[in-house]
Amino acid sequence: MAKALPAGRAIKRRPLFGLFDPDGWGWATTKAFFWLLVLIMTLGYIPDRAYYFVVSRTLELGILGWSPVNLCPPENGRDMPCPVPVGGVVPWQPTPAEAALPKPRTGGTAAQLGKHLLYIGGSDGSAPSATTFITTVDKGNFGAWADGPALPEARTNASLAILSGTAYLVGGLGPDGKPTNTVWSIGLNPDTGALGAWTAEVAKVKLPTLPEARAGAAIVAVSDGIIVAGGIGPDKSPTATVWKATVDSAGKLGAFKEQPALPRAVTDASAALEGTFLWVYGGSDAHGPTAAIQRADYGSASTASGSAAPGVPSSAASALPPAVTPAARGTAAPAPTVSETTAPASPAASESAASPAASESAAPGESAAPAATAAPSQALAGTAAPAASAPAASGAAPQSVLKWAVSDAANLPAPRTGGAGFAANGAIYLAGGSDGTSPKRELYWALPDSSGNLPGGWRHLDKTDLPTGLVHAAPVVTAGTVVLIGGTSDKGAVATSLRASLAPQTPFFRLGLVGLTVPALQIGGEIGQQLGYLAAAGVGTGNFVILVIVGWALNHRPQLKEWRERRRLAREARAPAAES
Repeated sequence: MAKALPAGRAIKRRPLFGLFDPDGWGWATTKAFFWLLVLIMTLGYIPDRAYYFVVSRTLELGILGWSPVNLCPPENGRDMPCPVPVGGVVPWQPTPAEAALPKPRTGGTAAQLGKHLLYIGGSDGSAPSATTFITTVDKGNFGAWADGPALPEARTNASLAILSGTAYLVGGLGPDGKPTNTVWSIGLNPDTGALGAWTAEVAKVKLPTLPEARAGAAIVAVSDGIIVAGGIGPDKSPTATVWKATVDSAGKLGAFKEQPALPRAVTDASAALEGTFLWVYGGSDAHGPTAAIQRADYGSASTASGSAAPGVPSSAASALPPAVTPAARGTAAPAPTVSETTAPASPAASESAASPAASESAAPGESAAPAATAAPSQALAGTAAPAASAPAASGAAPQSVLKWAVSDAANLPAPRTGGAGFAANGAIYLAGGSDGTSPKRELYWALPDSSGNLPGGWRHLDKTDLPTGLVHAAPVVTAGTVVLIGGTSDKGAVATSLRASLAPQTPFFRLGLVGLTVPALQIGGEIGQQLGYLAAAGVGTGNFVILVIVGWALNHRPQLKEWRERRRLAREARAPAAES
């Protein structure tokens, strides 16, 4: 007698397109990892995004990476690339007529002390002036100028540095048109905040003078003093001298002492300190305007003699192989190789000669950001940055210039002298200047890295050029804005000013392959922060409740299935009654 076969065991369907055994460890691990990501997203990432949606201007969702769609606010200017390249500025705008200087000036210097904005000295195009014009600045905005504390004597083409809230005016051309060695200072009253007067002493201590007369020198304030490089001397020829005045423990500015000389004598150059490197760029040498870039390692030598320990740059200068022709803008070229040669020993603290450094090769840097006009990656020297040290006032070894390096491949795109040089947000800039024929409009900027190289070279964007060519304008950075005051145009000395924001706004909408950026609320202050916390807490709590419900449902599938079946039967039972 035939018998029916018993019911076989139900075969479970293999999940995920048959890749896994439903009872195996692989599928269990995959599910565990999936739910871990769900927990991180719902209880971490989404509440975090909720907070920043309240307090930020824009909100990034996902991983943006490459974004072919970008929308920028109109405040960045028409026809500007979106996003604006790193280091780029908003196009220049003239200041209102009410904010013009009372008289045309060129070759002066500018500084902000507290709420006071100063334009110091300069020339009307024919003779030096002793006038200091002052105005009040608030969040980068300023109004009409007025006469302020006059200089003890007329000065133009002087150098100015601000150290610990005090402005120091160094050298310059005097009334007779000859370079001077004077150092004057001006500061604020610590009790009232009122602007003081120009003086040759601080706290009844006479300020030092330069070892030799200078005008048009590059100057930069460092953590423990002032560095003066180049300029013209008494014979009105460019010099290569570098001096530093160090502040002692009492806050007194000490005498200027000699540092390793510039590889190339220049005047009317710009200077900036970025990280542990001192940059001197542009200016004029014995042959006229130059595009040369000179970079020095700056820090503390490890021994009293001024020589550096192994791995720390010495005071030897870096000499280059035969000059490398700068590549045309937008073309690629390899970074040059730098070889080391013996140079005179450094600071006055040492009378011993520095040892020659070993020959080293500099690796090219990587491009830091897209630019409208990109030069090749530039490496000036294959040396490591010196370790940072405390100022001499704290009892540590004094900091000084250790070694200079040059590279023709890192030069400016074109010779410039008398340009307005400044540094901000990790970038160094040069606006305007002259090539020896006429004032120029171009704004160049570069982004030094921690190794002292210029990855991407000098950048240039047509839309950020000056409205008109300017030379010997006075730059001042205030509240995220750079202002160029006075200067000489094709028509002579001017009284007007130009300003540009150093913080272009980022795109308010970006669409990438796996992410996007959308506008957010940007509620500022303490209220915005508290609302952000509430939003994050509310979203996190809601997500937690949803996870609990989902977890209960997955753990009670048979009961849910029965409940849905009962609901279906109930609906079917009501259907005939409704039809009748």
